[in-house]
Amino acid sequence: MSQHALQSLLAPRSMVVLTGENGHDPLMLALLQSLENTHKTCPVSLVGVKPDFPFSFDHFTALSALNTCPDLAVLAGTYPNTAMENIIADCGAAGIHSLLMLSWTEENADKLIPALRQHNVRLLGPNSFGICRPKQGVFAWLGLTQPLTGKLALMSQSGTVASALVDWATWQGIGFSQVVSMGTPVDVMPSQVLDYLSNDFDSQAILMYLQKIGRPTRFLSSLHATGRSKPVAVVTEHSVGADERVLDAALSRTGAVRGRRLNDLIAAASVMTNARRIKEGSLLIIGNGAGPGELAAQRAMELGIDLLTPADELHDTLEATMAGRGGIGPGDYGLGKLCNGSVYRSCCECLTK
Repeated sequence: MSQHALQSLLAPRSMVVLTGENGHDPLMLALLQSLENTHKTCPVSLVGVKPDFPFSFDHFTALSALNTCPDLAVLAGTYPNTAMENIIADCGAAGIHSLLMLSWTEENADKLIPALRQHNVRLLGPNSFGICRPKQGVFAWLGLTQPLTGKLALMSQSGTVASALVDWATWQGIGFSQVVSMGTPVDVMPSQVLDYLSNDFDSQAILMYLQKIGRPTRFLSSLHATGRSKPVAVVTEHSVGADERVLDAALSRTGAVRGRRLNDLIAAASVMTNARRIKEGSLLIIGNGAGPGELAAQRAMELGIDLLTPADELHDTLEATMAGRGGIGPGDYGLGKLCNGSVYRSCCECLTK
């Protein structure tokens, strides 16, 4: 089975940090201190100026001096005297085809894209907060908290939002399969990261915070394909450029759930982590009165969900619990067995015995 085109970018087996030309660069030092204090299994080496603090990584003066070919180059330092096109060319010449850019560049995307294509390099960033793949020991990011290992994927174009969610999730004991802070997309777009996550076995649900989606048609197509296989929750900024009603309608057609605040992502993370997928015929509606149960049955019909039909001992136990105060039957919608009893607690207790 061939690997995804973004495999080496988002799930690297080794990486090299480009430290730039300034040994005091705060961004570069923050990344290296984070890597130094992290239990990692992904080998890390340094290329560029020697940082002004003790480190345990192998250091080289140029990419051409590396003994091996890393999967990923992380641009953490600054190169005021070197054009980005030359850095991209050096990566391509060294056989490195994935570049994560934590720093910023004022060079126009019209210049970067031809260089990336010429040297077969994919770029995430600039201004990215980094990536994490906890299961593989990949922690190339600037957050103070390193995410736990889990089944939840997070893609955010805001490093602050990504960091806040990871902080909260770690406090709650919630882990991540993948964290991707995209920064300002120039080459790799949200739709492409979404394609990768949709095929990632370790990612069972996806959270997204978006400020720019690139080509809307391409993004919505990727979101629709992903939503068919796993839950997706999306929070967007108004700056994505679409009318709110149009955006709501478009996202609803993909099967994704749209939130409007950071708290909505937090709620989605909690639900996606703890919820279980319902198998056909395994859901039983218990209503404390006829109305709530009938409404739930109607919604189940609209969603095409088959409800559980109690039989044998379960049926007899429920009938005895109701004792004439309610009934067990298909309700008005014929979708399965609906308990319209008035003794809600008794029904719950009998099901847990």
